[in-house]
Amino acid sequence: MNIRQQAELDLGLILEDETYGFGMSATITNPDGVSAQLIIQSGDVHLLFDPATEVSVNNRTAHASVRISSLASANLGLPRAQPKSNLNPWIFEFQDANGNSRKFTVQEARPDRTLGLVTVILELMREP
Repeated sequence: MNIRQQAELDLGLILEDETYGFGMSATITNPDGVSAQLIIQSGDVHLLFDPATEVSVNNRTAHASVRISSLASANLGLPRAQPKSNLNPWIFEFQDANGNSRKFTVQEARPDRTLGLVTVILELMREP
């Protein structure tokens, strides 16, 4: 096993540790309607600090990081933004730190194929 393969295995221990780490369960649904429960790492931050101006910026940024091999094993494919509003989007659904369920769609995908990780920038879905 080479070092890149070892790094991807280590990623599984680090990223998907739901017991001792920051891993958390999420339901991921692709545009074809295929869903799977995967362990991800996520963030949802509102109000950021701009160090250049030393001013608080009113902004919400949510993201999720997922192993590409876990997505492939679940037959989901690689997430990407769906620019056409009449087509089904990718959906990421998970709970915040207080147990409130949130549903997001992919705004941007940032795959790291060297390590085997994709980080998606999420956008909160509005319920009809």
